[in-house]
Amino acid sequence: MSLAALLKEHQTVRAQKRDLIEQNKKNAVRCANQLGDELAEVVNKELTVIFQNQKQLDAETKRLQQNAARFLRQSSSWLALAGQLTDAFKELGDVGNFVEMIAGEMKTVADA
Repeated sequence: MSLAALLKEHQTVRAQKRDLIEQNKKNAVRCANQLGDELAEVVNKELTVIFQNQKQLDAETKRLQQNAARFLRQSSSWLALAGQLTDAFKELGDVGNFVEMIAGEMKTVADA
């Protein structure tokens, strides 16, 4: 084999290897891009679920705060009514005691 033929064969093999390396590089870049896209899609789906859960938690928290405030108002109202009822019973007790005292005094006056 001549030196020129060896050189030509070497250049051909070198060009083929360079093409193969370039093709492998393109495949690696394509695979990396595809992996990045798929990972981003998975992360976005998970973030969407997390965001929706957070919105639901915020809505539930707001609803619970409103219920707690309403319960506090109702409790205060019930306590006020219970206080009024207690005062009314005290007045009735005082009236009953007053009636007994008057009846006793009237009996004393009637007996005298």
